Parts: sequence; structure tokens; C-alpha cells
Amino acid sequence: MDGKISSILGKHHKDYVATFNEFMTTVKKDLREKIDSLEIIDTEKKKSDDVENLKAERNFFREEAIRLNNICKTLAEANQDLIRDNKYKAIEIKHLMKKWKESEEANRQLLSELEKNLKSIKILEANKNHMQSKQTNNNFKSNRSFLFV
Repeated sequence: MDGKISSILGKHHKDYVATFNEFMTTVKKDLREKIDSLEIIDTEKKKSDDVENLKAERNFFREEAIRLNNICKTLAEANQDLIRDNKYKAIEIKHLMKKWKESEEANRQLLSELEKNLKSIKILEANKNHMQSKQTNNNFKSNRSFLFV
């Protein structure tokens, strides 16, 4: 009877080990499939996270580009205003230079006339002094002759 029980136990043990091995193979296969599936999901999630990061960066750079574009427009408008102001100032400067040149020419003419007048006055003063000295000499001579008479 021990032999029969041992043979039945051996048979059941072989069946049990075969079934267990078959079940473990199935579990390993399912586990491998689940791991592969999780790896695929993880990869897709990473890609999705990367895409989200790229979208966030894109949005940041888009907003930054819009902000800088607005600044450039403002600066361009200010630059145009400065250019207009500079053109106006240049025209004003040209008019002032023209007036200054005209006044410079008038001043030169006036200076020339004043120099001529000054020379004339000096000549007249010299003549006057000469005439006065002559008259004084004549008066002196006539007074002297009067004294001697």
C-alpha cells in the first residue's frame, strides 16, 4: 500500500509540478507583457511630458517674442519721432545759420564803415589839433609883436 500511495503521490506530484511550472510560465509571460506595457506607457508619458514642456517653452517664447515686438514697435515709433524732431531742428539750424551769416555780413560792413569813420575822425582831430596849434602859434606871434611895438 505504501508503494501505491507513493506512486499516486509521485504521479500527483509530477502533475502538480507540471501544472505549477505551466502556471508560472503563464505568470512570467503575463508579468513580462505588463512590464512591457508599463514601459510603453512610461515612454509615452515621458514623451507627453516632453511635449508639454516643449509647449510650455513655445508659449513662453511666443509671449516673449510678442513682448519684444511691442517694445520694438514702441522704440521704432519713438525713433521716428526723434527723426522728425531732428529734421525740424536741422531746418531751424539752417535758418539760424543763414540769419547769422546775413548778420555777420552786415556786421562786417558796419565794422568797415566804423573803421572808415574812425580814420576820418582821427584825421579831422589831427587837422583840428594842427590848426589849433597853428592858431596858437599865430596868436602867440601876434601877441609878441604887439608886445614889441
